Amino acid sequence: MKKIISGWGKIEPISAQAYFPTNLSNLKKLFNKVDMIFRGNGRSYGDSSIQKNKTIFSLRFNKILKFNKKKGKIKVQSGVLLKNLLEKTIPNGWFVPVSPGTKYVSIGGMVASNVHGKNQHIDGCFINFIKSIILILPNGEKKYLSKKNNKDLFYATCGGMGLTGFILEVEFDLIKINSTTINQKKLYFSSLEKLISKIKKSKAKYVVSWVDFFSFNNNKIKSILYTGDHYSKNEYIGNYSFKREFLINKYIAIIVNFFLTDFLIHLFNKIKYFLEFKNKENIVDLNNFFYPLDGLINWNTIYGKKGFAQYQFAIPYKQASKTIKKIFIILGKNNLKPYLVVIKNMKKDLGTLTFSMDGISVAIDVPNKNNLKSVFKKIDKIVVSASGKIYLAKDNFINNSNFRKMYKNYNEFIKIRKKYNLSFINSSQSIRLKI
Repeated sequence: MKKIISGWGKIEPISAQAYFPTNLSNLKKLFNKVDMIFRGNGRSYGDSSIQKNKTIFSLRFNKILKFNKKKGKIKVQSGVLLKNLLEKTIPNGWFVPVSPGTKYVSIGGMVASNVHGKNQHIDGCFINFIKSIILILPNGEKKYLSKKNNKDLFYATCGGMGLTGFILEVEFDLIKINSTTINQKKLYFSSLEKLISKIKKSKAKYVVSWVDFFSFNNNKIKSILYTGDHYSKNEYIGNYSFKREFLINKYIAIIVNFFLTDFLIHLFNKIKYFLEFKNKENIVDLNNFFYPLDGLINWNTIYGKKGFAQYQFAIPYKQASKTIKKIFIILGKNNLKPYLVVIKNMKKDLGTLTFSMDGISVAIDVPNKNNLKSVFKKIDKIVVSASGKIYLAKDNFINNSNFRKMYKNYNEFIKIRKKYNLSFINSSQSIRLKI
């Protein structure tokens, strides 16, 4: 059927032929010599899971196939949502080893984006915990992938943005937890240099910071550094389920968008900083720590019809402070003030198109305005000059030239696609990047 789809940022939606196969036989019937891409729950921000000719959704492949409750090993179909998986594993004392900032992602999407979390600096990306992948090629052939079997395709699939085939099944390890809570500590900074220094030195399992862009003035900027570890004291977990979460009515979204101004966000940030300053250490629920935005399931709608862009980049430690300030100055001068800024640290990791590197990761949410593309082009050049990268799961606009400067292994990825005859798997993003 025809369906209007976009990335989570809702920028430049397109009318696409959408398909929802329910089994492998249905899926294979869709494979022919027409450009196609695969899509989970559509939580990547840009155009990586969009194809106007044929967008194939995985959401009906949603079975948990095996779960070893003693060893913490699990095998699922790619359309299983992280939320549904966690509601099965948490009561048994297991959690995902790497979690993105929302639980409404599909497991296949987590593989395709090679997701990282607040613990990337210690545990790396999702690829490190994946034991095997079953991939369906465009010719219908089933491939078993692991770090030993068809390893070229394995490393290209993890972080390959769906461009290597349909991810049918994923087997991976979980981590043991003793409770459903996190021991959280908070530190407060007015200096970007001090924040980055502390982030780099932190020994906590989970590290992330919230930065108030609206407080940026004369090299000073307010931030809160959150560190966390799983609460070590044993407690009875029982039947864990996530608290009720809400969908925003479209009319409410219009009203919220009307009042969503720079002034209001500036005020909100001031209040948030003041209120949080009182509690420097507390015990928080897993859901509140990992998925703070999920309380409003479709929170992206509050940005209105034009949507927003999340721009995430990573840069080496040495260039971090200088580069971030330079980018913030450009955003401020062009009236593109980020409503949300998140900074954390990373380490270099596996994957042909891996985003991770030794350095600092910065993610900014920017409302879409007429000058967004032109300003982002300027920022792209700054990131390239600092030997940095942009995360493809968040990308809307990067051009082919800058992509190749950031991702040195692009040619290897192209060769793998040619080797397995994957030319008919294309997204709006891959066409733009010419891969």
